[in-house]
Amino acid sequence: MTRVNLSGCDECLEDNTEAQRAAAEAVELSRSTLETTLCQGEQLDHCDDLRERHKYIVDKSSRLVRGMTWSGWVANAFSKDVAPPPAETSVKETLCLRNVSQALDNEEFVPEEIEEPATITKNYECNVLLLEQCQSKEEFDALLSICTQLNKSARKSLEKIRQGHNKNRLSGRSIQILRKLDFKLEEIESEQKKTVGRMGDSFQFQPMKVSQNDHSKERKLETSTGTNTADRIWSKATDTKLQARIEEQDKHLDVMASSIQELLHNGASVGAALEQQNKMLESLNDGADELLEKSKMVTRRADRLSQRSVWRSLKSDFKCCVGIEHVQTKRFLAVEPQNKRRLILQDEFHPETCAFEVHERRGSCKLVGFQNKCTRTWLGQSALGYIVCKAGNFGRNEEWEIDEGNMSRTQLLCACSNYGNGGWLLVRDDTENFSVLGYDSKAKERATLWSIVVLDDNV
Repeated sequence: MTRVNLSGCDECLEDNTEAQRAAAEAVELSRSTLETTLCQGEQLDHCDDLRERHKYIVDKSSRLVRGMTWSGWVANAFSKDVAPPPAETSVKETLCLRNVSQALDNEEFVPEEIEEPATITKNYECNVLLLEQCQSKEEFDALLSICTQLNKSARKSLEKIRQGHNKNRLSGRSIQILRKLDFKLEEIESEQKKTVGRMGDSFQFQPMKVSQNDHSKERKLETSTGTNTADRIWSKATDTKLQARIEEQDKHLDVMASSIQELLHNGASVGAALEQQNKMLESLNDGADELLEKSKMVTRRADRLSQRSVWRSLKSDFKCCVGIEHVQTKRFLAVEPQNKRRLILQDEFHPETCAFEVHERRGSCKLVGFQNKCTRTWLGQSALGYIVCKAGNFGRNEEWEIDEGNMSRTQLLCACSNYGNGGWLLVRDDTENFSVLGYDSKAKERATLWSIVVLDDNV
């Protein structure tokens, strides 16, 4: 009889243990990464709530400042008041949920939008546990049919929520619980299969009774064939070891399959969370720029309103002499020699028509004025809305705002445009006409870029 060599079993067992340990470490690392990612999502949600509240405050302030003038009071009377943002979510909803299993067991932690699949999953688990307590095959089959139906209902409910995820944004915590529900359903399905295998065998196969005559015939057959007792014992021992080894391999494969499956789910969850967070970051970035421009607008309106209460004219201080270069065409802003009130873009820099003195308004929020060195007139907006250089004094219509942090690439904002809200200067490429846009961040992106070149530092 051929004897099987099992000398490599110990080495295989060590390799399996090492593989399971590495898989467990990878799963733990993926869980930690997923948890950190979802916590970041919760923080971004909180930042978005803060942005909405600050936006409400700025819009309310703008309405109040506008109402301090007669025209603004009339505009407020015929316009709708600013609606406050929705109530802040509770602490339990904003905090990151670190134990999702606890959320499934405790219904008060489960968000309302995924309460239905969580309830169905819980009922499905309870019915699977009852399968082992069935006393008859009819009872077992009926309960198994109920479990199958609950499984289909849970899957259908989860799929419905995922299909509506594109329309209604889910929080990071809700996405995490959805993934946990997937894991939970797979665990329950696996347990159901094992239970069906055990209970099905007990209902279908009954143990056969072996008579004493059969035993005697078997003994006579063994004696007649002359089977060696030692070989029979060795064969039985070898079969037992092989069976045990096969069971160990099956358990090892089950553990590795479960770890790989969880790694795949965690990777998909991290990818989905990062994709959603990228969209949120883009929205926060755009919202922050919009909020910044609105805040500047409110400050300008309040500053101009305070200037009206002063009966004397506000003073300004000379800062420097500059040339204003159009970034796209590398041409300079100048006053037309024939019509010294009309603005043009000139190819070559002229020390008189292209030079402007910069004066900063005292007590203002970085408002400046540009006085042409040749005509001694100020750059501003006329009563008809045109950009001209004809004012003899530095008044409210001649106030401008620039980005002093980046003078080489800055937009110019006319502070008096749009009823004091301000407007970004635009030069059209085809006609080279000057016009004024809105004051928001989108208009700022469309505005023309200028390079402020300092000619003389006399600060």
